[in-house]
Amino acid sequence: MVLLKTEAISSLFAADTIFGEFGVILLGIIVALACFTTSIGLVVACGQFFSKVTPVPYKWLVLIVTTVSYIIANQGLNTILNFSVPVLVFIYPIAIVLIILTFLNKMFHGSSYVYRFAILFTAIISLYDGLKEFGVPLNWAKPYVAKLPFFGIGLGWILPAIVGVIFGLIITQLKEQKR
Repeated sequence: MVLLKTEAISSLFAADTIFGEFGVILLGIIVALACFTTSIGLVVACGQFFSKVTPVPYKWLVLIVTTVSYIIANQGLNTILNFSVPVLVFIYPIAIVLIILTFLNKMFHGSSYVYRFAILFTAIISLYDGLKEFGVPLNWAKPYVAKLPFFGIGLGWILPAIVGVIFGLIITQLKEQKR
């Protein structure tokens, strides 16, 4: 967060130093257009996707996404961060495991059991971390998860993910032997 503020201030300072007041206004216009085009792209992408998977018409979806986005944006940065950080703490380990498994897909022949168990075991630890970030007291679970390697640095999900992969490989082998 501090880094973002520092970069914004240094960009503003550089624009002001090099171009004066015109530079500051130009920087503001550039940032506003970048944000505007990004938000339009996201609204269009959400509208197109959800119009294909739901019976709701595209125009209504665009209206809903825009309205919800407007309401969320006006809650303030702290409120948005208080909600999004715990959600991201839950989602990121799962996404990382999925990406790694995608790169290693050929090694385990794309076994769905490997994916399922690696994600399941990762999600259990990620859920603990996400709920902890939300402020949910999970004192009963802390002694167990605190014993995981790398837990102190936020990477307690690594060993469960590896165990999930191994478990998935074992089940895959057992299923293939039955055939």
